[in-house]
Amino acid sequence: MEQPLALIIEDERDVSLVFSRALQAAGFRTKVVYAGDDALEWLSSAEPDMVVLDLNLPRVEGSDV
Repeated sequence: MEQPLALIIEDERDVSLVFSRALQAAGFRTKVVYAGDDALEWLSSAEPDMVVLDLNLPRVEGSDV
């Protein structure tokens, strides 16, 4: 069975790494994107099992994602 996928939308690379490592340790595959518009593009063709969302993102705010 494939591991669940967590999408991490976070512009701070160090913070995204912490989330990614913690979720991987909990059994998730992870995908990290660093801007709101990139997240919207990625979400148009995929459906993660979990999303970790920063509300203060460049280009498109997290609340608009």
